[in-house]
Amino acid sequence: MIDLVLLREFLFWCTVINMGVLLFASLVVRTAGGWLYETQGKWFSIPEEKFNVVVYAVLGVYKFMVLLFCVIPWIALLIIL
Repeated sequence: MIDLVLLREFLFWCTVINMGVLLFASLVVRTAGGWLYETQGKWFSIPEEKFNVVVYAVLGVYKFMVLLFCVIPWIALLIIL
């Protein structure tokens, strides 16, 4: 059986890594959005406005999942331990 302290540390590092990935992806979209659209435009033929909406939605869902599965359980373990 897993120790609760170990689980808390695991969730902490999951949160740190996932927030880093989210920050990196957000910076790439923010600074190189045109380049990203050009490279992905070869695969998918959608207007740039729709592409931006899709990317924004994907980042939003990713952030929600990180909060739901990493941050909230980590905070709950901080409270009970």
